[in-house]
Amino acid sequence: MDGVTRPACTGAMLSPYFANVALPRSRVGRRARVAGPTVIPRTVLHPLLIEAARAGLEPHMHADGDRAVREAARWRAALRSLSRERDSERPSHTMRSFGSRDFPLHKHAGVTVLSFQWEKPAPDTIDGAAGITWGRSRLKYLEPAGYLGGGRCAIAYGSHWPVDPLNEWFALKVAVTRENDPAAGEKYAGRLSSDTGTHAAGCHPGHHANSSYELHAEHEVGSLEVGKLADFIVLDRNVLQDSGAAVADVKVLLTVVGGKAVYGAAPFAVAN
Repeated sequence: MDGVTRPACTGAMLSPYFANVALPRSRVGRRARVAGPTVIPRTVLHPLLIEAARAGLEPHMHADGDRAVREAARWRAALRSLSRERDSERPSHTMRSFGSRDFPLHKHAGVTVLSFQWEKPAPDTIDGAAGITWGRSRLKYLEPAGYLGGGRCAIAYGSHWPVDPLNEWFALKVAVTRENDPAAGEKYAGRLSSDTGTHAAGCHPGHHANSSYELHAEHEVGSLEVGKLADFIVLDRNVLQDSGAAVADVKVLLTVVGGKAVYGAAPFAVAN
């Protein structure tokens, strides 16, 4: 849908950036006149995606800026308004920023948002963002998983691997606390924005039920029920009761795939 909001300022925004990386240093901090275009105009994008859906293709969209996120949700709403099986298409998009008025739009559109471990102070969220290219008012809605979850939008875990570590427990910790690893240093300490984050119980479906639904696999995996694959893990603690940073330290004691134990740590043992 667009580029990236920083450092290139090519993410499509609803209002202009406060500075453009191409501007001379003396003008940094002044409001730039560009907001970043979407890659494809709406008049082309919407018919294109609807015809793709009719042909059986299912899009996944990258949307970094709040305008790109809005356009992605509007397309989904347009698809839902057609006289067709509404559940046949389950589009999703990765996201970074939202306009506060767009939360109800995402719920109505039925979009699954892929998120989690980006919701922390880090080079890609606060370096140059606060008060320079974004402005503090927009920073409030950067990675707004708590706001979205409170509005009953579906959120699925996305690892963004191999760019980010493949560590779902760290991602769960970030979703709950909106804090980085202390090893990231003092610069990235504290919470990201005023978003309240999500309780571990609220994040849990994002790792299984919502993710399996997004993959059209909810009849085989995503929950422990008769008739589904016996894929599950046993942990060293109850993550639904641990709402703090300790979630990142969860250890897996047993892994069962298709009803067969494939990994075990004390007190479990797996035969070779």
